[in-house]
Amino acid sequence: MESGGGGGSGGPTNFLRKTYQLVDDPSNDEIVAWSESNNSFIIKDEIKFASNVLGKYFRHNNFSSFVRQLNTYGFRKISQDQCEFYNPYFRKGQYCLLGNIHRKKTVFSHSPGEVERVAFEEEIEKLANEKASIELDISRFNQHKLHVGNLVRRLEASENRYNNLKNSFEMILQNPNLVEKMNKKIDFIFSSKFSNKSSSPNAAENVVADNDINNEATEAGNSLGDNDSYYPLMEVEDDFADIDTNFGFWDFEDILAEL
Repeated sequence: MESGGGGGSGGPTNFLRKTYQLVDDPSNDEIVAWSESNNSFIIKDEIKFASNVLGKYFRHNNFSSFVRQLNTYGFRKISQDQCEFYNPYFRKGQYCLLGNIHRKKTVFSHSPGEVERVAFEEEIEKLANEKASIELDISRFNQHKLHVGNLVRRLEASENRYNNLKNSFEMILQNPNLVEKMNKKIDFIFSSKFSNKSSSPNAAENVVADNDINNEATEAGNSLGDNDSYYPLMEVEDDFADIDTNFGFWDFEDILAEL
């Protein structure tokens, strides 16, 4: 709900300016509009006025509060048949007269009036809603922070495993004996995989392809032992994945642990 002092040289208050705007806006004519005399305005549908119009101009949609504000500025209801309000300085096309409309002074200055009390209650409700919204945002942020923290720890653990595996491979490549042991271990794993596949119903169809793949894998392993040059680890991983042996990059950890 808007508040403020009288107009005078300072111009009309926010409440008067916005009330004039909503009445003068042609898009609101089906709900609120000037009367035929243009010296008053009529609220044609109180429910739609509260739900569709008030919220666009004020921080609330309380119809009773709006009427109380009109009363404090000297507006009065002039029709028993419809919701029509009149103030001698509130006229269509005469916006300049709004500065002559002033708030009524409260009779008991030592205690807040009804309008002020309603304004305080609405402000408290608004702050409570903002507090609830902030608490919800904080909760979501904490959950997101926890998720990111878990992800960072997983990435750090994977990076450490990769570095350890990389260092182990670099060390093995300097030792021909360890290279030979690793090749034998890999050959053993492949032969076990192929042995299981040969017992399947489709073994007869796959035996030629499996032999070719086994030869390629053996040649790759032998080249790793015969040459001092580095054979890319990811290429080895891709080769294993292509022959569908379920042999992953991290399975090398188990092999290295047994060397």
